[in-house]
Amino acid sequence: MPLLGRTEGHGGMGAPWLTIILGAWSYWLYMQYGPASPSLVWDRALYIHEPWRLLTGHFVHCGKAHILWNLPPFLFQGWLLERSGPRAWLYGVGAGIVGVDLFLALWPSAPIIYCGLSGLLNAMLVMNVFYLWVETGYHPLLLAALADFLKISAEIMNGGALFTNASWPSVPTAHAFGFVTASALVCVLLVWARFPGRARARGMEAG
Repeated sequence: MPLLGRTEGHGGMGAPWLTIILGAWSYWLYMQYGPASPSLVWDRALYIHEPWRLLTGHFVHCGKAHILWNLPPFLFQGWLLERSGPRAWLYGVGAGIVGVDLFLALWPSAPIIYCGLSGLLNAMLVMNVFYLWVETGYHPLLLAALADFLKISAEIMNGGALFTNASWPSVPTAHAFGFVTASALVCVLLVWARFPGRARARGMEAG
C-alpha cells in the first residue's frame, strides 16, 4: 500500500533535509529576533491581518530553555518521518500546524498569544508511531501513542507541563489538538488504504 508504506523520496535513507531546513530556520529566528518576537508569535488579535503568524508562531520560542526542550525532539522526529518519505513528514508537520492553529483560532479559552513547537511535536509523534507500526507490524509501538495521550491528559488536569519549564506557561490543550488532528488523519489514511478499489469503483460509476 504506497499510501501507508515507506516511499523513497526527498528524505529516504539520506539526510533529512526538510527537517534540517525547518529546524535551522527555527533556530535562526531565535538568534535573529530573540525570544518570542512580537512580530512572529501567534496573536489572536493580529493573525487574520498578519497570516504568517499561522506558521511562524510554531517555530519561535519564548526562551533558551524552551528551544532546548523543543528543537532536539523536532529534529529526531522529523528524521524518523523523512525515512518514510516526504509525504509522511508533511502529514506529521501539517497535522500539527493545522490542529494547533484551529485550536488557537476557534477555542474560546485558547491563549491570546502563543509560540513553540510542542503542539506540532505531539502530532509528529502520532504519525511516527503510525508509520513505524505500518512498516514493522509491531503492535507494542502503539503504547507510545497511548503514553503520550495519558501525558497530555495529565497535563490538562494539572494545568501545565509535567516535565518541562519555560518562561511562558505551557498550553497542554494545544498538545491535545495536535495529537487529535494527527489521529484523525491516521483514521482517514487507514480507511483510504482499506477501501481504495471500492473508492475508485464508486468514482467510475459516478462518471
